[in-house]
Amino acid sequence: MSIFHVNDIRGIFNVEWNETDAYAIGRVVPAVLGIRNMVVGRDARTSTETVFAEFTRGLRDSGADVTSIGLCDTPAVYFAVGKIGFDGGAMITASHNPPEYNGIKLVGPGSSAVGYDNGISEIEQLCADYRSGKDVFTSPKQSGKFTEIDITEGYVEFYRPFMDQIGPIRTVIDCSHGTAAVFGRQIMAGTRAQCSFINDKPDGTFPVHGPDPMNTDNLIALGQQVREEGAHLGMCFDGDGDRVVLVDENGKPVGSDLLLAVLARYYLEKKPETIVYDLRCSNGVPEYIAEHGGTALMSPVGHVSLKRLIKETGSVFGGELSGHYYFRDFFSCDSAWLTALLVLSVLSQTDTSLSEIIRSVDRYENSGEINFPVARSTETIYRNLKYRFQDGSHCEIDGLRIDYPDWWFIVRPSTNEPLVRLVVESRNKQTLQSHIAEVSSIITGTER
Repeated sequence: MSIFHVNDIRGIFNVEWNETDAYAIGRVVPAVLGIRNMVVGRDARTSTETVFAEFTRGLRDSGADVTSIGLCDTPAVYFAVGKIGFDGGAMITASHNPPEYNGIKLVGPGSSAVGYDNGISEIEQLCADYRSGKDVFTSPKQSGKFTEIDITEGYVEFYRPFMDQIGPIRTVIDCSHGTAAVFGRQIMAGTRAQCSFINDKPDGTFPVHGPDPMNTDNLIALGQQVREEGAHLGMCFDGDGDRVVLVDENGKPVGSDLLLAVLARYYLEKKPETIVYDLRCSNGVPEYIAEHGGTALMSPVGHVSLKRLIKETGSVFGGELSGHYYFRDFFSCDSAWLTALLVLSVLSQTDTSLSEIIRSVDRYENSGEINFPVARSTETIYRNLKYRFQDGSHCEIDGLRIDYPDWWFIVRPSTNEPLVRLVVESRNKQTLQSHIAEVSSIITGTER
């Protein structure tokens, strides 16, 4: 499978790509994106220093200046581009993937999203040409400069306006041994929240649990500590600190789509706003937004799509089933720390518990994402689904979503794994299981 995906560059290092590829990517990025001054951050994975060294060498050999902000969370790169004013940026990370993976998230001018259709596909082709022996590199008059800066003070200060409404709420924060730990204590020190940190030493081997908070096994210890401490909630960050998943006061995981309701509450209590949600989210989310005076806008999956739609429509924020939340106030980018601060603000201003707020939007039975190894072409799967469910309402802005009055499902390929993903939602458990079985049999080709 190619390392060049819809939203980023990612794969198993020294298997699917290596330092030669990292250099080649760095060599062509400035010309493709029109960037001459690039800020680069990095996570704590064991291969990151190698990727960073070769990628930045490629950048400099292309004539681009490089500014390193060191070990950091991914939102820090968005901040550096959006606030400090670099032409663009890159984060060396594989986000939530296992330790053997690594990758590069690219950032365009103004912290704009760089995806396959506006840069990554061209980078892929140039790197393939380089691998085949073609001369694809330009020769600059001189190499770019290398500089290191510390953004801690400015980055932490940026979050300060979102701390005013936070009271002495108790929370447990699991940094997953990722780079959320780099700035986490400084950020939370500006609030009145009572925080317990766990797994807050960056370690790219992720020794306690994996860096994916969407895996509920990785939330078990967090939930237990929340119950033991009598905390109001717990927060689990992913490997590069750009998304966060919550557990409530009972230690129960909170659906990341349902958390949109808590964030919506923060904004809609002030004035009507447009809020973006990805098309995998529960129908309870747009219903809740509409009931509280907002306008809900459906989006394709992925940070490229959501960032663009938020900018194009002026939406106040948007969110995904995967635990990414994007804010107009944060350059239309995702920030797990801003998400955390807004959630703490909402819970500080109400006597309602997190579980009670979630119950108000959790109105349906939902399967969550079910993964299937790719055995048939997605075109075949879509064709068979359209035929079987031809009387439903079809939406193809991303994969295939088919809606009925009392249930819906969506099937779409993963952007970075050889999988097809299914989500089904229905009004009750019995019909949910029936619909899952029926759609699954068509995906796998075992239908009768």
